[in-house]
Amino acid sequence: MRVLLINFAICGVMWAVPARADTYKVYDPADAIDYALTNYSAVYGSGGGQNPFYNYAGLLGGNCTNFVSQAIMAGLVQSDSMSTVYGQRTNYDIDITSTYYQWYFISDSSRGPAFTGANKLYEYADYNQPSYRGLHFELVTYDTLTEFMDYQLVEVGDVVFADWGTADGVIDHSMLVTDIQTWRLGYNEIRLTYQGAPGGVVGVTNIGLGDINEDENYEALFYVYRPVDYNPSGL
Repeated sequence: MRVLLINFAICGVMWAVPARADTYKVYDPADAIDYALTNYSAVYGSGGGQNPFYNYAGLLGGNCTNFVSQAIMAGLVQSDSMSTVYGQRTNYDIDITSTYYQWYFISDSSRGPAFTGANKLYEYADYNQPSYRGLHFELVTYDTLTEFMDYQLVEVGDVVFADWGTADGVIDHSMLVTDIQTWRLGYNEIRLTYQGAPGGVVGVTNIGLGDINEDENYEALFYVYRPVDYNPSGL
């Protein structure tokens, strides 16, 4: 957690108290998209041109939500540079003092579950109302067992959460909408960039949601949320 020291005097004695560096930021989908398209295939590591965030490949859930969270943070930082976004990550750690719904990343040992877990980020997006502090989303549209979502409401920069197969209400995967191609049909208008599942690939871009649905035998349910802003003030 990044802090600043503010000095003030009481009875002539100087005291230093910590003050948070978190600031209100509006989400810019263009920067989130640029980050995803520029870095979706970057190797994780500490070398030049590598992604400095922790690598969860091979672990349960992989890097899908880790990467979506990075892109969201890029939309707040307004930069597509991995090193810049990583360097400013402590400006978005207000949830470190929360009890359950937490979206932040300092290190692998100090991170909110919503930063790297698909179902946790979905829960966070659904729970964190505008009057609450932290990252805010708007619900755009979603599938049900009997009705398709209104895919024409989806915009670039939105996050698509996927519930595979059993439709058990648990989100298995998250992806970023990086293009809308209206000349395509149906769900394939929505073009996605993501890391991790399905298929265990490192990074994929320009994949149609319709093709993903077909690969899942049309048994997946999708939920679309739109990042809005980050506000360190609130309940």
